[in-house]
Amino acid sequence: MLAHVRPFVVLVLLVLCSAAQMCGEEFYVSPKGADTNPGTKSQPFASLERARDAARATKHDAPITIWLRGGRLP
Repeated sequence: MLAHVRPFVVLVLLVLCSAAQMCGEEFYVSPKGADTNPGTKSQPFASLERARDAARATKHDAPITIWLRGGRLP
């Protein structure tokens, strides 16, 4: 019985974790972004320094990922 329940529990936890971003924070940086943006995929930051500051300002211990989009950063 437990062998059938375990995969379902893992699947539910993965879905909840990704949906609620309980597994961490993600910030995006792009040469086409702006440091006044929220750092999302559709509205990335322009500089690594702004992403660093946003990462330091988070109030949790979950992992933080900073994604670098294509192009040359200053």
